[in-house]
Amino acid sequence: MTIKDMVADRLRADGYDGLCRDKCGCRLNDLLPCGKLDLRCRPGRIRYGTFDGKQTWIIVEPNSVRGGRRATLERTQREGIK
Repeated sequence: MTIKDMVADRLRADGYDGLCRDKCGCRLNDLLPCGKLDLRCRPGRIRYGTFDGKQTWIIVEPNSVRGGRRATLERTQREGIK
């Protein structure tokens, strides 16, 4: 079992959808596409909507302050989100 597997298992067990930090985020089905786990990565939940004028998704920290950290993702087309 790899670190990535352990992180994914724990996120699922705790009801999270992925990880987020500053200007990046990843979903469980594509966890750690950057290839590394950063200590600033935090568990988060997915939100769908229009951000910066396009339909996409973001991973947000569940207890973040309104307007707090969120990870906008440029992989909308690849994910097939409409």
